[in-house]
Amino acid sequence: MAKSKKTTKKINCADKFFKYITFLGGSPFFAMVLLLFIGLNNQVVLELFSIYVVAMVIGTFLKLVFFKERPKPMKYKNIIQKIDASSFPSMHSARMNILLIVLVFHYPHMLLMVGLSVLAGIVCYSRIHLLKHDIVDVFSGVNLGIICASVMLYLIQAGILF
Repeated sequence: MAKSKKTTKKINCADKFFKYITFLGGSPFFAMVLLLFIGLNNQVVLELFSIYVVAMVIGTFLKLVFFKERPKPMKYKNIIQKIDASSFPSMHSARMNILLIVLVFHYPHMLLMVGLSVLAGIVCYSRIHLLKHDIVDVFSGVNLGIICASVMLYLIQAGILF
């Protein structure tokens, strides 16, 4: 019985750790990063915000059209709850990769790139560990973030947008 309690305690510690880590892929953290850059680099704010909006619109559309239950299903009664209950794609993964690409684009430093990449990887894993997504959802979210950030940065840098 003692082994069982220790195992359970370790799982609970891991769950707590990943619940804190997964916050870094959420919209509130994204908003805090935007606020941090206001006045420091308004171009970063403009790019992050516009890419965020595009990714959220596309992600919400995908969640509605290709609704997929989460590994640990959530009940829903309305369309807003249905969007939240949809597993595909992982928007936490998308947001982390948007942050990674935009920040490394503007501040190309190896340590920043490695640090943000590791952090993004841990956030992505946290979504699987917490039974919010499976690997396909996370991989799709990563790709959504990369594609949205890359296309939008190209359009902005080419002068087509803004």
